[in-house]
Amino acid sequence: YIRNHTKVPVIPTKCYAREQLSEELLQQQDFQVIKAVEGHGGKQVFLTSESYETIKHGLGQSNFILQPLIQGEGKDIRVYVIGNRMMGAVERKANSGFKSNFSLGGAIRPYELNDRERAQVQEIIDVFSFGMVGIDFIVDEDGKLLFNEIEDVVGARMFYQCYPNINLLREYFRHVLSCIVTR
Repeated sequence: YIRNHTKVPVIPTKCYAREQLSEELLQQQDFQVIKAVEGHGGKQVFLTSESYETIKHGLGQSNFILQPLIQGEGKDIRVYVIGNRMMGAVERKANSGFKSNFSLGGAIRPYELNDRERAQVQEIIDVFSFGMVGIDFIVDEDGKLLFNEIEDVVGARMFYQCYPNINLLREYFRHVLSCIVTR
């Protein structure tokens, strides 16, 4: 959807039903990352080079996506959005491997979006009607952001560690109230 409605660079992604999982599918050379659609926290994300049984068990009954492994420094950026407002961005960096998730030990720090990056995020915001989400980007080998996914039930632990003076809960309730009042 993002690819067809914005000019934001997107990680190539193929979607599959759980029943389509096979060893042959995992041997595609251009897609090395497999993720459960219902996963969170990076626990259901695997490299396709891992054993078929590990992947099959790890995905459970979830549908899944395949993506290429983006070369870079193992970093991603999560932009927290409430309604149509960017609340802040957090850089996550993998301590080992390719997963940068905070819950898996990834290092975090506040991240200041540049003008080009802000414009990319705004393009996405303009296409959707959000409550509170995290918009995730992978940082490629050239330092550019590639859209990865939107977390619709986004956790806020790392946001609060990076931005202790911003009360996301209060801002989210203000947003909800403004939506109720305008109806």
